Amino acid sequence: MNRRPYGYWIKERCIESAKKYNYIAEWSINEPGAYSSANSHGWLDDCCFHMHRRKPNGYYTKEICLAEARKYNHARDWMKHSPSSFSSAYRNGWYSECNAHMSYKHKWSKEICIKIAFLYLSKTEWYKNNRKSYTAAVRNGWIPDCCAHMKGRKPRGYWTKERCLENAAKYSSLTLWDSENKGAVWASFHGGWYSLCRAIIRNNRDNP
Repeated sequence: MNRRPYGYWIKERCIESAKKYNYIAEWSINEPGAYSSANSHGWLDDCCFHMHRRKPNGYYTKEICLAEARKYNHARDWMKHSPSSFSSAYRNGWYSECNAHMSYKHKWSKEICIKIAFLYLSKTEWYKNNRKSYTAAVRNGWIPDCCAHMKGRKPRGYWTKERCLENAAKYSSLTLWDSENKGAVWASFHGGWYSLCRAIIRNNRDNP
């Protein structure tokens, strides 16, 4: 993965980077440097104001994932342009069937391993569901970077919709909530209720 020089991700560049994506999760996976800089400097609201609501939980069925995958001849293009269907196919065991028609099976680059690892809450879960990418990460010494998001995670299933909403209700700053509650934010992204949490926080901000 090509790293930008220190100080590259100024606010204007982060905003331009974010404009290419419709969802914060999609942006954070594809351009983690820009997302991280925006998060640490408190620019998320400015960068992400245009982003749409995520598809509802359960939207990406096997049939929809197959249809999305058929649009692409290479796994790397599918992952780049439709990361949600790509992620759902991996999580639900449909990946091999979805990419059976593809002429090229991707090699395990560091970038791809990081993106796949982001789908899981622990190393054990990652290894169990995708041993090839996990093994490639171990072999190349990428585990620390791939698993950085796993630190301090609650047990799987802990962050229910109700707990995420209750957690968000404690904040009046989206940036602060995101930086202090990675588990709740992650679960909200993947559960489809991030927009509700964001609305609660904005209401707290506007009505102190």
